[in-house]
Amino acid sequence: MAYEIEWTQNAESTYSDIVHYLAEEWSVDIASKFIDNVESKLLLLSQFPHIGRKSAKRSQVRKYPLSRQNMLVYQLIGETILILYIYDTRQNPDSHKF
Repeated sequence: MAYEIEWTQNAESTYSDIVHYLAEEWSVDIASKFIDNVESKLLLLSQFPHIGRKSAKRSQVRKYPLSRQNMLVYQLIGETILILYIYDTRQNPDSHKF
C-alpha cells in the first residue's frame, strides 16, 4: 500500500527555490533531472515510508537524501507522508530545526 504524500508550504517553497536556482545557475536540463530524481525518490518513499533515518533532534521526523547536496525532511502521520522541508546538506546542521 502506498502512502499519500503531502507538502507543507515551507517544503514547496524550498523545493521551488532549489529548482529555480538549478535552472538559473546550472541549466534547465540539470533542474529537470533534479525534478525527475525527486519524483522517483518520492515514489520509493511512498512505498517504503520508514526508509529515511530518524532525526536526532526530533524523533517523529525522518530524513531522506535526495542528492549529495539535498536532504528531504518528512513526518509520518497515519498513512500520509508530510514533507516538511528540504535543506542543503552543506549547511551548518545547527542552522535548521530538524
